[in-house]
Amino acid sequence: MIYVLNGEETYRLAKRKNELLNKEGLLKENIVYFDLAKPQSLTPVINACNTMSLFSEYRAVVVENAFFLNPSGKSLTDKKQKDILIEDLQAYIDNPNPDTDLIFYCFGFSMDGRKKEGKLLKNANGKTVRVLNYTNPKGYELEQILDDELHAHKIRLTSEARKEFLLRINQSATELYRAMDKLVLYGEKNLELNDICRLVSINADVNIWRFQDALLAKDAKTTLRSINEMIEISNMSYQSLIPLLAYRLKSCYQVVRLHECGYSFDQIKAKTKRARPELDYKSAHGRVSMNLLEMLNDLAELDQGIKSGIVNDKEGFEYYVLKHLKQHGV
Repeated sequence: MIYVLNGEETYRLAKRKNELLNKEGLLKENIVYFDLAKPQSLTPVINACNTMSLFSEYRAVVVENAFFLNPSGKSLTDKKQKDILIEDLQAYIDNPNPDTDLIFYCFGFSMDGRKKEGKLLKNANGKTVRVLNYTNPKGYELEQILDDELHAHKIRLTSEARKEFLLRINQSATELYRAMDKLVLYGEKNLELNDICRLVSINADVNIWRFQDALLAKDAKTTLRSINEMIEISNMSYQSLIPLLAYRLKSCYQVVRLHECGYSFDQIKAKTKRARPELDYKSAHGRVSMNLLEMLNDLAELDQGIKSGIVNDKEGFEYYVLKHLKQHGV
């Protein structure tokens, strides 16, 4: 069988590959790997597929980084070589070795169905080819996947724990499955917020969003906790937080300012390319554009002060946070 494993959801992608390579009767000695990141002939791959297994009945050939399936991959410049590649692929699709699994492993990208090679594989899907797509689900789909996983493993989360879990996976199915593995290994069936905070790691994107949201919402407790998590747990420096916070504040400022000028959220989306401008506007928590601009200016001055050695990064950052919390009441 010929398999095309492709998509951006890398956890299930890798898991499916491991399942195929650990099937009964397949020895490690009969697994051959090819890295085709650079344009080259497919003939060695086809030859490996047609080689008889000496130690077992089955054989697997894994093609990683297949350049001819990658939308951003380069193509063979020589037309004759490209024609040979197409011919070799078509011939093997028409008559694959029944004792060999040929796996095109497109890690982190989806097969380009516009190219001839991709079209050949898509047209044979369900016959001698199985195209397996692992794409990142939408937010509402992730919540259903989480509920299904919790039900399957008979794990119950409190409402606060479930909310924190969804926040920490940051709209990523890969992070969801990784986190679920940790919950299953933990062994407890009833989990609370503290359990999720301890077991599920949080990435910088999520924490900087929480930090910015809490700062603008005058939530001192969450603001300080977010800083502590990024500094103490994620080993980030105070100075490294500045560009991350600046990016979030700039996005929020742009949306708020355009909304003040009478733009609709659809118009703002088209103008700024922000996927969910209404959420950016909501995260301002009522602050006007002038206040957000002041926060950006203060942040720029802080950055220059730290770089010039005039301001201590920890003390300067803490003063900045307390100043803008205090303006709206700590």
